[in-house]
Amino acid sequence: MILPALDSDSRLMIFAPQPDDEVLGCGIMLQRARAVAAATRVVYVTDGENNPWPQRFLERKWRLDAQDRRRWGQLRRAECLASLRVLGHDSSCACFLGMPDQGLTSLLIKDC
Repeated sequence: MILPALDSDSRLMIFAPQPDDEVLGCGIMLQRARAVAAATRVVYVTDGENNPWPQRFLERKWRLDAQDRRRWGQLRRAECLASLRVLGHDSSCACFLGMPDQGLTSLLIKDC
């Protein structure tokens, strides 16, 4: 795969359905953008708060309520900000839309 050339005048915007998708899918581009001081923005559509199986496993808790899912979403946000820092970006390049994880289709059907 050939990646586009970037320079200091370049602008890169990545839309991530949930935290970690930006690093898994576009980590190399984020590193390259940082290396040439390109303007970067990562837009997180959801916080990934409704992904129960990893949460159940890591927290050793079977039943999850709304507070548990909120806490998980906050953890996912913190993880993605930490990942961006590792790649050389600060938190100002992140934008969180806070749409409901596993709920986007319902919003679309209801005409948002």
